Amino acid sequence: MVCEGCRGKVRRYYGSLFSNRIEAKWVVLGTFGECHLSVPREVPPGETYDVSLDYMNTSFRFLRGRLYVKDPEGHEENLWTGNIYPKSSITVKEEAKADIEGKYMVKFDVKPFLLGSPVTECSKAVEVKKPVPKKVVVFANEIDWELCKDDLQDCLGDKELVWTQSKSEYEKYDARIILGGPKAKVVGSEVWRICNEVEKCTEENYCDMLIKGVNCSMVAMACAGSGGEYNCRGNEYPCVIVFMGYNRCYTEHCVMEYCARLSYFLDDPSGYHVIVFNALIFECES
Repeated sequence: MVCEGCRGKVRRYYGSLFSNRIEAKWVVLGTFGECHLSVPREVPPGETYDVSLDYMNTSFRFLRGRLYVKDPEGHEENLWTGNIYPKSSITVKEEAKADIEGKYMVKFDVKPFLLGSPVTECSKAVEVKKPVPKKVVVFANEIDWELCKDDLQDCLGDKELVWTQSKSEYEKYDARIILGGPKAKVVGSEVWRICNEVEKCTEENYCDMLIKGVNCSMVAMACAGSGGEYNCRGNEYPCVIVFMGYNRCYTEHCVMEYCARLSYFLDDPSGYHVIVFNALIFECES
């Protein structure tokens, strides 16, 4: 019997008369019984997830049980309620939905029928957040790709780089990189479009600055999205990082200089709407 007020965590072994399989579970020693609650650690927003509860009432008291979820804003969703008899067990399997980002708490409370307040026998957290993209598309012509691909891979580590010269293919990905400036083949018109969007927030058109050679020979800029489109006030995917130089040599230098400083943007574009670095160097003039 589990005494009231005693709490802890122990391993229990479960078997079957009809099978030689033995399953080990960690159970929480609650106030009135042994509780095993199973939920995923992380779930993307908008998805449903499974909630599984095994509870054994080890006391001699009649209990009323309640399994529920509390969302990040404090709202509660009831998953199951029912009676639990003395020295009996229950198994509950339900589904819950993750509507918004943040930490959800899945809890199981019990309350004695006579003289008692609800107590939480066990609980677990579910973190709801957008998954980090594992693939990054690189929109570039062949020459810029060959010049920069090794530096990009060294910078981005375990992320898979997908090179394309197709704008429609590039737009299928959430995490994006563009190599080349406003006059570069394949990507020039897209770079202009991003420059115009960035200008709304920075009041500088970096494409113009680069073409005219006004105080910069290379520019790195990152822009987040909103509603599926680039938006200088956005904070979600898709997001893009543009590495551009006055010529191909400066584009390569731009990647080497700024990729490490901007790579985190691909994992989480919510921190900043727009980031721009620009510099005037002369390494490519000789």
